[in-house]
Amino acid sequence: MAENATLANGATSDATLAIGVITFNRLTQLKPTLAAIARYTSTHHTLFIADDGSSDGTAGFLRERGLAHFTGRNRGIAWNKNRALCYLLHATQAQTIVLLEDDTYPIAPGWEQDWIAAAARSGHANLAGSWFESDFLSGSGSVDDPVISRSLSAQCAVFSRSAVQEVGFFDTRFRGFGMEHVDHSRRLARAGFGGRMEMRDGVCDYQFEMIKSSLRVAPEFSHQQAEQVAANQIVAAEIEHEPVYRAAWRGAEEEAVFRAEMAQCGLMDAAVAPARDRAERLHWWRRLWRR
Repeated sequence: MAENATLANGATSDATLAIGVITFNRLTQLKPTLAAIARYTSTHHTLFIADDGSSDGTAGFLRERGLAHFTGRNRGIAWNKNRALCYLLHATQAQTIVLLEDDTYPIAPGWEQDWIAAAARSGHANLAGSWFESDFLSGSGSVDDPVISRSLSAQCAVFSRSAVQEVGFFDTRFRGFGMEHVDHSRRLARAGFGGRMEMRDGVCDYQFEMIKSSLRVAPEFSHQQAEQVAANQIVAAEIEHEPVYRAAWRGAEEEAVFRAEMAQCGLMDAAVAPARDRAERLHWWRRLWRR
């Protein structure tokens, strides 16, 4: 297993914003995405790229540019998002963490300001993409009047530090492509971040908060496979009522692999410890406070 990690520096970053870019075999699109982030992001930030084992020269490009990144075996979207989320949570003090897919990039200065404000307001928000406007229920898409939708898309999402600490990471039972982001946003909504959940005739009805943004999604090819999506939909239904918190791994074998990857990123083993006990305490205190 050929792996490498390049870090911007060994110290914990004091950036107020952390941006993670998730990529796999789309170097031709990753390059302009990173260039646009550099051009249009004025807020002091830490950037980290999680590469899920690309074979198209991505790792070499990132090394040559000296960009903070990790590349390793292809383990699927949920695992790769956890690489970025864990690194940015533990290697920075940022209160706002943005995850961008490699085909999504800013097109105007100050694009990050609404995402920072949305994290402060709700703890979590997703991109209100025009391609599923038919599912929007209400809202203009501003930070103060977010779109409310029963559907969501994963091109850009923002998280407050406290939301990640309480709800944790993407569930690695989702293999390959599909549903990992839906499940994560559902858990965040159940915990009171970026949406809400109500029971209707015994069925969970989720409504998610989304904002419109000066981001563009490139018409790149998709890694979607119908069989993976179908399998992951079954997983999502089976685990929907489990506690909201997830560690970045499942079981001892995954834990050992994930910790080894984070060690290559300069994170001490203790720093990657799951915060389940603290998260569950916070969750119950929040529920009591709302009563």
